[in-house]
Amino acid sequence: MTSAADEPESTRGLTTRTELMEKMKKLEEDVFKGAKYSWENALAQLQIV
Repeated sequence: MTSAADEPESTRGLTTRTELMEKMKKLEEDVFKGAKYSWENALAQLQIV
């Protein structure tokens, strides 16, 4: 795939749709883990109060 002018540096090395989808899946997992951690942290803080 050719790079677009506004393409982030982190995706410039991806050459196939499969690589791009794998990168997106990894980012999705990371976002989910971060949201889950934040939710659990908020619940723990409420239990203290």
